[in-house]
Amino acid sequence: MNTSKLLTIAAMILVAITFTACGGGKYDDAKKVYNDHISAMEKFTAQMEDAESAESVAKAISNYTDAMEKLIPEIKKLNKKYPELTGKNVAPDELKTETEKMEALSGRLEPAMMKTMQYIMSPEVQQALENQGNVMSKMSE
Repeated sequence: MNTSKLLTIAAMILVAITFTACGGGKYDDAKKVYNDHISAMEKFTAQMEDAESAESVAKAISNYTDAMEKLIPEIKKLNKKYPELTGKNVAPDELKTETEKMEALSGRLEPAMMKTMQYIMSPEVQQALENQGNVMSKMSE
């Protein structure tokens, strides 16, 4: 066999091994949704931490609500497909990194949300919170 044929075969084997080794894990679709949710949470937390007015708090809440409105259908699909991911179950190893990121963000989220209380009498904050409640209630539908 000539050298070019050997190189071609070797390259094909390498590609096949790479696809097999890096091939999709069971929870690849969940990872994507988790990472999208993490991104939305990070953005929301940062916006809330930086908020200096009722307008900026309302905008942060609305941005997060918009992101969640897009993610909720995906989250609901995952909950159906992987019931083991719901509730207080231990996350599978494949999702451990994402779960740990979410837990870390939750620690920042609560203090950031306290800013809402400073501006709770603002009609725009009240409206943003009402919209958020309506969107988040879709999770339980």
